[in-house]
Amino acid sequence: MISSISGFVQIAKDNSLEANHQKAIHNICNFLFFHLELQDLVLFLNTANSGIIQNLAYGKKGNSQSTLVKNPIHLQLGQGITGTAAESKKVRCIKDVSKCKEYISDITKCVSE
Repeated sequence: MISSISGFVQIAKDNSLEANHQKAIHNICNFLFFHLELQDLVLFLNTANSGIIQNLAYGKKGNSQSTLVKNPIHLQLGQGITGTAAESKKVRCIKDVSKCKEYISDITKCVSE
């Protein structure tokens, strides 16, 4: 895990001077997706109006390469599982979203989030 964190920090440093922020975001998400062996990863970014918006997707909601989300979901902080996690700045692990009233489905149904 230490080498993974070091790699993440190095990617952030390597991209900190790039004018193209989307490329830096892609590189960081690519690193997380493959090194943490995730099944999928959806990146939300903060918006100017105290909300978040989907940006990139990998895995089941995208593919093994990042894809920009074509019809992104906009959420307010505190809305749904993702908006609540963003508002509290804490990780939430939901094993069965079918039992969670806060779950907001996007493209495909999933079991956990």
